[in-house]
Amino acid sequence: MSNLNAQLSADQYVLSSSGEQVNLSNNNMSWTLGEVVIHTGSQSSFHVTQGFHQPPVICNLIFNLSDSLFFCGTDPVFIDAGLYESYSWNTGDTSQVILTDLEGTYSIEVTDSVGCSAIDSFQLFLHDLPIITSNVFEFADGTGADVEIDVNGNPPFLFDWSSDGLGDFDDDQDQYSVSPGSYQVVVVDGNGCIDTIDVFINDEVSLFIPTGISPNSDGVNDFWAIQGIETINDYQIKVLNRWGQVLFSAKNQYEPWDGTFNGKLVPTSDYYYIIEISSINKVYTGTLTVKY
Repeated sequence: MSNLNAQLSADQYVLSSSGEQVNLSNNNMSWTLGEVVIHTGSQSSFHVTQGFHQPPVICNLIFNLSDSLFFCGTDPVFIDAGLYESYSWNTGDTSQVILTDLEGTYSIEVTDSVGCSAIDSFQLFLHDLPIITSNVFEFADGTGADVEIDVNGNPPFLFDWSSDGLGDFDDDQDQYSVSPGSYQVVVVDGNGCIDTIDVFINDEVSLFIPTGISPNSDGVNDFWAIQGIETINDYQIKVLNRWGQVLFSAKNQYEPWDGTFNGKLVPTSDYYYIIEISSINKVYTGTLTVKY
């Protein structure tokens, strides 16, 4: 291969009988030569080459990652360097995407399709999610509860209760007199990490309803005493016999039943109670056995 400096344009030809392919350069501009064989009558074969101009490669690869990357949670994270021809990470990886669970400084050199390369680095931070617990103090009458939220993590914390719609993060941490139902509480910490907790408030009444009494004046189990009824504001209680006759009733003021009807003890038998609680629209029914 020989080299030749000449003033040539793209439509000029270099005639050579040597059969060699030549490289032409002009003002630092390169030329690629193709070879064609022609025959003209009695003349010998000639090798004719024509130059085609190729401008030099100018590298202007811009590769700029964020100075810091933040992720929340304990799971490994994927880091994507973008689409290039080749990759060289300081971890030894050579792929576009790496998976890691280690904090620290990462650097990567990328190369594009024309051979230009660039290097950038960043700091990776991995933060734990806030740990959220709830304490629900349900009201005995089933009308709701007070709820306290505890959070461990990186303060300050912002709270968002689903009771007024999600997305505002302007709610108090603890909520009081919350109606029965299911709620979601979203917490964001000082690192911007978010986690949620579900809170359920039961509408059950905290009542203990005895299923039997023995009103024989021995001081043991002589009265039908419903525990917890004193915490309820709007209720009605009835005790019926098998024919549906009401033997005992009370509305919003309850005194334990002594097993009498019209001043006389009822006979040994199974009776039936109905407890209606209007404040939560609930009805409790069951069997009450009277035995002497």
